[in-house]
Amino acid sequence: MITILQARNRQLAYRLAVLILIATLLGSALALLLRKGQSQRQLLALHTRILANLPLMQAETNNLHQHVAAFRQALPADLTARSPDLLLYARLDQIKSSLQPSEMTVNAPEHKDGTHIIDFTLKVPFSRYSALVNGMGQLQTELFPFTDFKEITLAPTAAESTIMVTGSVLLPPATGGKP
Repeated sequence: MITILQARNRQLAYRLAVLILIATLLGSALALLLRKGQSQRQLLALHTRILANLPLMQAETNNLHQHVAAFRQALPADLTARSPDLLLYARLDQIKSSLQPSEMTVNAPEHKDGTHIIDFTLKVPFSRYSALVNGMGQLQTELFPFTDFKEITLAPTAAESTIMVTGSVLLPPATGGKP
């Protein structure tokens, strides 16, 4: 009788194991289906959001192209026709005429990664401080070539104090494609 009960218990244990295995497989399949459905809903929401933002992105791209076109129109027409060094020296002449330094030192032009640079140093009497600041502001608003004032120092002397201005004139490469 014990052997019959043991055989029956083994049979019930196998049935229970098979039922647990089937329930686990069905539960896993249900969880995967729910996860897939949730993922598809998220994907659909993101796709709808992208489609909604597409006209805005196209409008921003068109706006960017208009800004680039306006910038290119603002550049001097003879930018590529004239030598880069000639443009730099013309800007140095403009600096000299607008700031009217008592002394001006210009370094040799440098060429780094297509950018042309000329460094300069100015000495201006302190009595011309207001004209110096106004002239520097005007020069920094000029579009091309760029004027970069790096350092301004006051050098007191017995007779009259002088202002030392260190800066550079930069001409980036004019070639370039679409943004």
